[in-house]
Amino acid sequence: GRRGEGRGALALDLLSLGDCLRLVLVCATPLGCYEALGLVHQRWRSLGGFKDYISTPKPNHYQSLHTTVLGPGGVLLHLLFRTPEMHQVAEQGIVAHWRQQARGP
Repeated sequence: GRRGEGRGALALDLLSLGDCLRLVLVCATPLGCYEALGLVHQRWRSLGGFKDYISTPKPNHYQSLHTTVLGPGGVLLHLLFRTPEMHQVAEQGIVAHWRQQARGP
């Protein structure tokens, strides 16, 4: 899909963790996060299911879906799915997110 649609995802962060790559995918909506997770699990083998911090946020308001898959060429991929708001909270904290919301666009 096109960027901004529920199914569109934009890779924001790629970090090599030894033999595992960490990739953050930012989706327009929470539903888009679940849809993207489903597509990833259809394409690559999941190693241990997934963690759902969207439906059950952490006490510090962190929200994200986490999964690890055996990706192309046998590369381990640790994938995180978030909305832009979830990404801001994860990277800068809930207080920074509230300040941004108070300032407006």
